[in-house]
Amino acid sequence: MTNGIIEESDTIGKFGYVVCSKNSTITYSFTGTRIAIFGYAKKDSDFSVQIDSGKWINLKCLKSEELNILFSNIDLENGNHTIKIKCKNKNVKFSCFANG
Repeated sequence: MTNGIIEESDTIGKFGYVVCSKNSTITYSFTGTRIAIFGYAKKDSDFSVQIDSGKWINLKCLKSEELNILFSNIDLENGNHTIKIKCKNKNVKFSCFANG
């Protein structure tokens, strides 16, 4: 990861997790038709997700800090995509970006 940008070749799962700090944004580019983001977030963590240049989707974690699917989309056109995640009020730990 460089300057908040995670490359598809980065193997986050082997090395633990990536932390998106409060009021920061991380970016992940991938190829495929679907994406799932796994991670740890404290209850009431607010964050937003944007795929490509689409509308920002506001999310809130409702469970306590345990491994969860934080976001998924299985309805993308086949091709290159970029997802941005903006953490708002708390740090969020992302452990895996699964795409296909």
